[in-house]
Amino acid sequence: MNDNYETQILNFFTEEDNFRNMLAVNCHADKVRKFVFNEFWRDTSNHLKSLLLKENQKWEIELSPNIFSTNAQLRIYKLDNWLRANRTPLISIAVERLAQEDDFPYIGIWLNNAAYEFDLFTIRESLRTQIFNTNFEFDSNLWWVYWQKVGLDFSNIDDLCKILPKNESRDILKRDIVENLLKIAKDYEILIDNVINQNKIKK
Repeated sequence: MNDNYETQILNFFTEEDNFRNMLAVNCHADKVRKFVFNEFWRDTSNHLKSLLLKENQKWEIELSPNIFSTNAQLRIYKLDNWLRANRTPLISIAVERLAQEDDFPYIGIWLNNAAYEFDLFTIRESLRTQIFNTNFEFDSNLWWVYWQKVGLDFSNIDDLCKILPKNESRDILKRDIVENLLKIAKDYEILIDNVINQNKIKK
């Protein structure tokens, strides 16, 4: 923001009527922001459920109750050997950072790094060795085998507006996210099954 533009904004909003209107609108901003994010991810989760129910019952779908937490996820995982004994997933296909306005959501293969009863290093490195996908990235984050950006940046107002209920881009984004989740799940389902089965990795 250049100095001239900032001065114009300050002059405009320090006029009494504009100041009153600004405060009146601002008091609703957080409530509206939460509504927009919650509705978008709820609709995306429901769309995902509707597609998976048409196919079979082997997948579980979870949307974090608080999508504003840093590690909130929409994820899917198989109900058989992708689960730990306490019924939390060992591995899932997930999209994370659902409502962080200073960050971007990313999607990929998530590994539960708290599943200490498994040899997590073996699982992680086996998958990374066998997956060759130039669209994926990986780094020192031990919770993600691979990840890629969804294509949204919620620090960008234009991107944030794309998930507004009446924005024509909203349904396209919702479908793209769901299709990406399902593609990763189908592309790597057998590989993930094999890595888990080969290692049955109780320490």
